[in-house]
Amino acid sequence: MTKRILLVLGVVATSASLLAAPSVTSVSFSQETTGPRTVTVNYTLAGEEAIVTMDVLTNNVSIGEENIHFLEGDVNRLVQPGNRKIKWFAQKSWPGHQIDSNTVKVRINAWSKSAPPNYMVVDLETPNNVRYYTSTNALPDGGLTNRVYATTRLLMKYVEAKDVTYTMGQTGGSEAVAPHSVTLSKNYYIGVYLITQGQWKRIIGWYPSYNYKPTPEVNREFYPVQYTAYNEIREVAPVDDNTLLTPSNIDSWGAKDVVGDATYAYPAAPAPASWLGVLSSHAGIAFDLPSDCEWEYACRAGNYGNTWGDGSSVSISNNKDANLDRLGYYTGNSSNIQPVGTLAPNSWGLYDMHGNVWEWCIDFYNADITGLNGAVDTRTNGVRRVERGGTFANPPASCTSYNRTSDPGNTRLRRVGFRVVSRIEP
Repeated sequence: MTKRILLVLGVVATSASLLAAPSVTSVSFSQETTGPRTVTVNYTLAGEEAIVTMDVLTNNVSIGEENIHFLEGDVNRLVQPGNRKIKWFAQKSWPGHQIDSNTVKVRINAWSKSAPPNYMVVDLETPNNVRYYTSTNALPDGGLTNRVYATTRLLMKYVEAKDVTYTMGQTGGSEAVAPHSVTLSKNYYIGVYLITQGQWKRIIGWYPSYNYKPTPEVNREFYPVQYTAYNEIREVAPVDDNTLLTPSNIDSWGAKDVVGDATYAYPAAPAPASWLGVLSSHAGIAFDLPSDCEWEYACRAGNYGNTWGDGSSVSISNNKDANLDRLGYYTGNSSNIQPVGTLAPNSWGLYDMHGNVWEWCIDFYNADITGLNGAVDTRTNGVRRVERGGTFANPPASCTSYNRTSDPGNTRLRRVGFRVVSRIEP
């Protein structure tokens, strides 16, 4: 696996054999004695551009990331080499403390782009504003308790997957793929939450998902997208025709056809006018749907065999599973779509990987994928694309990490949504 590069106060803490690896030197800091008592940190970044984070220590122990908020300048983002500066409004996040070199140390960490920090946050209202954080405790504005991370920002978790081999699939289940060994080719970030209606609107300008419009209207921001076709996520410009999505022209499955080339496929990148294309242009980095293999790896979160994503056993009896009750919405605990992130996450901090709505994957659907070794399935078989995770309207067997289904990629469907990935290039 790729090693992360952390450089502390100019001294390499862990190293990898990379040319022009980032290095930090000349770290200094001072605090104003009057007024807001702002702490100014200066440092020099050499070598390649790097993602920079900051820690503060007393007695060589961190004061805790939850106390190091209210930062401005060259921190928590991709930084170019040169002399750099950070402003820390310490009295807002760590009030009552004197910040001087006799009692406090400031640690500057430089992360290679190929092995970045654990979390990435994309501002969906300000272009080219992408931030990075080492844990959920480091997230500003209250962290996961603040619903901005499901509406005006896109929160993503780093998955170290390059060259990882795992057993995909499971024996049993009507649409489970047979167990087989696969190897992932890239590290990636994946959405902590399903894409919500609020996030969709921030990128494209209007609310999707005719089927669910809670009262008051603002509440819909926290609900996952549905009624969005694979094609308008990846290929064509989404069309706001929710006024046409009435019971009289939606079939019994809640389906409505949309335009798009049924054979448009990976490795073709998302088209610029598609939702993912607009998101990628807005953020300045590439986004896509997860592959079938990437999705299952993230859902399992290091738990293999017949388990849920938190490591608990799949123990289904009379279409109920007490372990799933904690993790996902299904027929045993819900009768409708629910806001994202309201149950427990899996072992890697990802929410709603089981149940709530199906999730589009990038692959064409074929029943037998055992010969692909984890590669994206580009074998055209009609127009059907892979969906994962199950819904609130499905029994627990449909919500496992290994169950698969499919639908036409050119059709909007009730109870089908998605989450996004951003792959890390070597």
